[in-house]
Parts: sequence; C-alpha cells; structure tokens
Amino acid sequence: MSHMISKVVRWLEKNSRIAWTLTVCYMVLIFLISSSPYMTQPSPLESKEAPIVEHMIEYSILGFLLLGSLSSKKMSDKELVILAISISILYGISDEIHQFFVPGRYCDVIDVLANSVGSFIGVMIAKMAKG
Repeated sequence: MSHMISKVVRWLEKNSRIAWTLTVCYMVLIFLISSSPYMTQPSPLESKEAPIVEHMIEYSILGFLLLGSLSSKKMSDKELVILAISISILYGISDEIHQFFVPGRYCDVIDVLANSVGSFIGVMIAKMAKG
C-alpha cells in the first residue's frame, strides 16, 4: 500500500499542472457539497462520530493533494509541509464560515478541528510516502 501511495506522490510532483488541477477541482467539490442544504444521508459509518470521521477523510485527501501539488516548488520539506497544512486548514475554516450562510447548515468548531486533524494526517501520509 505504501508503495502505491509513494507512486501517487511522485506522479503528482512530476505533473504539477495536473496536480494543481486535481487539487482545485477537489476544493471546488468541497465548496459545492457545502453549498447544498444539509440533508440526512445514509452513512457507511453508523455512529454519531461519523460526520467527524467524514470531515477528517475529506480534508486528509485535500492535505495529501496540496503537498503533492506544492512539491514542485523550490522550498524545504518543512516549509512545504507547513504551507500545505496551513492552506488546507484555512480552506477548512473558510468552508465552515461559508456554511453559516447556507440554509440548514451551520458553522461548527468541531468540524474545523476535524478538518485540521484530517489535513495534518493527509500531509503526513504524503510526506512519509515521499520519503
């Protein structure tokens, strides 16, 4: 599994334009989903923690994509990690603020925390796969 993940990270690094296109499209997808009024949806996770886990997965993908996209920049690994996590967390915060204005949705600090943890996890997975 880790070999496959490292292949994906290397591919993102080598294909910067495609990586950025995927990242921006994913961010637009998050925005569009957040723009629709909330409806109870069946979840494969049958618990009250399901939305938290879903936020973490959603933002771990974003963090992963961001680190892969940013890796073409001439920055140290530490700077890349900090930048990817920061962008992902700021996007998560802006998404929660945006939901405040969507009927049936609300801005939730717990979601911001779940988004932040997910961002960190996704960036760390990409970083470890990168080597």
